[in-house]
Amino acid sequence: EPGDGSQSTRPSFQGFMRASKADSNITEKAYPTGMATLRRVASTSITLVFCCVVCTCIVIWTNIFEGDLNLTASICLSVMVAVFGLVFNAFVPILTEWENHKVQSTFYDSYVFKKFIFEAVNRYSAFFYLAVKQRYTAMACPSGGCMAALHKQLWMTLLILSCIRIFEIILAGVMVRVKLWLEDRTMKKEAEEVEHQEAPKRSFAELQSKFAESRMQEQIESTMQLVLALGFVLLFSAIAPIIVPFSLVVFVVQLRGSAYLLVNLSKRPLPRHQYGIGIWGGIVAFLVELSIFFSGFLIVTYGDEFRGKQLITKLTGLILYIVAMNCIMRGVDLVYPPTMEETQVLKARRDRVRKVVLERAAHVAHAPKARDQSTDDHKEALIALSNVIARGDWDAIRHLDDLCASRCGKPLRGAELPEADLAVQEDPPKRRQEQKRGRSAVV
Repeated sequence: EPGDGSQSTRPSFQGFMRASKADSNITEKAYPTGMATLRRVASTSITLVFCCVVCTCIVIWTNIFEGDLNLTASICLSVMVAVFGLVFNAFVPILTEWENHKVQSTFYDSYVFKKFIFEAVNRYSAFFYLAVKQRYTAMACPSGGCMAALHKQLWMTLLILSCIRIFEIILAGVMVRVKLWLEDRTMKKEAEEVEHQEAPKRSFAELQSKFAESRMQEQIESTMQLVLALGFVLLFSAIAPIIVPFSLVVFVVQLRGSAYLLVNLSKRPLPRHQYGIGIWGGIVAFLVELSIFFSGFLIVTYGDEFRGKQLITKLTGLILYIVAMNCIMRGVDLVYPPTMEETQVLKARRDRVRKVVLERAAHVAHAPKARDQSTDDHKEALIALSNVIARGDWDAIRHLDDLCASRCGKPLRGAELPEADLAVQEDPPKRRQEQKRGRSAVV
């Protein structure tokens, strides 16, 4: 649909023209479904190859340090995570673009999906390896046990990664300011050499061209950092509670730093259709379920109650733990519903108002020519109101109480209300009486 970013065809979409399935009178671009599926499978496979490379490097990293995971090991792991993230950031736009998505919503979801899969493996796989696999290798657990090594490695690595992220945010702002300062210095020097004139001032458009980008890729990266920090808390906070403050610092710096960069040092973005939380809700839900499973695994593997027990006993304990945690979560949802009844009522009222006003506007638009100016003004006001509601611009409609106060108790008629002061009041009996007396309905 025109103006709807989630449904309009992307400019880079490649395909052939054919009759539209929705309206055979028009043609639209299309691409074979089988070929599109094959492209997405191939792109996902390449992402999984990147994940396998990361896992292989994690195993090599563990073997190099032979289970002695000291500060040097944490620094090497953090650098490896940062480098792999930069490399994949260069490939993921190419892979997603190659999939040839027709609409922006599917392009966005595919981009986020591949980005999250790789980043989850890149950030979490080392710690999963220490908790699950390390004890069964030839090196076994270091002195103090696998949980102690995991606890130490978690807080050191997350501290380093948090510092790296804070440095990246600060560096992004400093780079813009340094670029502007160098250009100002050059312009002043050139102006002094040529007739000793003052350096010209930048226009708003020229200043914007020097700022950093704030497009879809940057927005996804900002949200991804928050989700990954939340994943550390969900998955590993029971092992190393000290990582919770580190994650809080990442949240604070990411939110405040991103807001400052967006307002002061980023290019002004074009108006675009936004998708809300969308696929991010599914990602967070996946992290919650994974954290429940991983916590149960740690309990049955390292807990004193299951020490020396048979495999069937541990498996039963794990299943019971997962079921119990999910029951508790559903119970909390029943006590505190995720959606508010007032929100649903408001949505139903708006849908009802939209339907009634559009029907009334259609009736007025096709009615015979009005006899007086008052009725013509009322017709124009009603049509204008229907346009406002069709756009969903609810803030442009003033509340009826405000209108009554501004009119000092004077009767409100459709002919008296300009487009900016339109309001809606539902009173069917009174409306029928007014229509019978030939008066304008209160709108």
